[in-house]
Amino acid sequence: MQAGRTDSLPVFPLPLSDFEYYMHVDDRPSHPMVFVMVVTVAGTLQRSDFQQSIDAAISANPLFRSHIRTLPGKGACWVLSQQTTWPVEWQTIQSTHGQYSAAAEEFDELLPIRAIDLTRECGIQILVQQSELKSRVVFYLHHACCDGLGGLQFIGEVFAFYSRRTTPDGGRSADFQLPDPKQLRLRERFECGAAGAERQKRSLRKSLAKAARLIFRKPVPIQAPPQTRSNQAGSSGSGSNTNAPVAIRTRVIPRSVFRALRATANGAGVSVNDLCIREMMLLIRDWNKKFGGIRNNDWIRVAVPISMRSAEHDRMPATNLVSYAFITRRVSECSDPEALAKSIHEQTGDVLYNREGIVFLKCIRVLRKLPGALRLLLGLKSCFCTVVLANVGDIRRRFSGRFPLESGQWVAGDVVVEDIWGVAPVRPNTRAAVTIGEYGGQMTVHLRTDGTVMTSADSEAFLAELVTRLTGLAETSDAH
Repeated sequence: MQAGRTDSLPVFPLPLSDFEYYMHVDDRPSHPMVFVMVVTVAGTLQRSDFQQSIDAAISANPLFRSHIRTLPGKGACWVLSQQTTWPVEWQTIQSTHGQYSAAAEEFDELLPIRAIDLTRECGIQILVQQSELKSRVVFYLHHACCDGLGGLQFIGEVFAFYSRRTTPDGGRSADFQLPDPKQLRLRERFECGAAGAERQKRSLRKSLAKAARLIFRKPVPIQAPPQTRSNQAGSSGSGSNTNAPVAIRTRVIPRSVFRALRATANGAGVSVNDLCIREMMLLIRDWNKKFGGIRNNDWIRVAVPISMRSAEHDRMPATNLVSYAFITRRVSECSDPEALAKSIHEQTGDVLYNREGIVFLKCIRVLRKLPGALRLLLGLKSCFCTVVLANVGDIRRRFSGRFPLESGQWVAGDVVVEDIWGVAPVRPNTRAAVTIGEYGGQMTVHLRTDGTVMTSADSEAFLAELVTRLTGLAETSDAH
């Protein structure tokens, strides 16, 4: 009876979770906490059907139709807006002569940065760019509303609704379940069973030590090349980059290379993700040696997002159920790549076994309870991590529903989803975010850098170096 009465209570107004509050406080005009997700489809999206699919998906995911308000006795809360439709921006991509062309099929990698003020706006904006044969949908999602996996689930629902609207009679459309808004009450419940709870008790001292190291070890930022720094010093008005274009660079790693990379990881007794973290650390070490200098006792820190989802969250609307693992090593510890990979593997395994993402969330909770502490710490703009590296694995598995497939790609009614990816926002002194994912038999690597520090050419060079390293590992596997 008590559970029934609880379920009947209204979900909103809904107090912000600690992670949502962290993302809200860390938002700033120069570095908005808005991440980008991009979907490229073969075919032309039908405007009316797509608009209605957007409205239906947002209606089913309430945080995208909410504002943040400070309410007496409750603090910062999500409050539902009165908005019922979310206008989609449409652009037609044509050649310089006003005609469609093959060249127009290649969409520009430069996307505008967008800031979203959650006290006045809902946390989602959508842009559709259409050429003759393809369409690209750009979703701007505020990180206080959801994490990357929540964004993937939401986008899956958008195209599942679209599939149902545009699949011909007798054809196969997407199969999925609507989320349950009442589950939003569970988004800070991270119980991990009796065994996990006992492990956490035993590791309390270790967790406190890790929290202290997170706060007091200051990692190095990625250095900008001297020419870039010189140009920035001579420019004016660089305090805000809102609405400036940002290059989100993308590289495709062929299936054969990805298989070889997996074989290399298996041979070393580690995961592909462990190798990616190691190569990122080695890249940062060598990059900073080349462009800014780095000392053996400097720290390099890679922030790795980890999902806190469990079976209890099976119908959770788009939200944040994420924390971070922080892989931190001195430069001197990077001299032996094999030992480095093994130590990373031990740490990532420990993080998953003990669900140590809870340590970071508890740090936020403690800081939040001290008036002004979290805002003050974030306002210092210190470098909390050198880079963010997210490996989402097989993207199709991140959507709880099912689509008909064509060559391993989703068929959504009258279009085929050729690619789907996203990349995290960057904050001051954390100058790069990388996402690695698999879709349609290909591995893709995406890079977003801080446009106030690194140019588009810098980004291109950084990503090329990373891909060269990963490809080189695969070639080493082939040689054996």
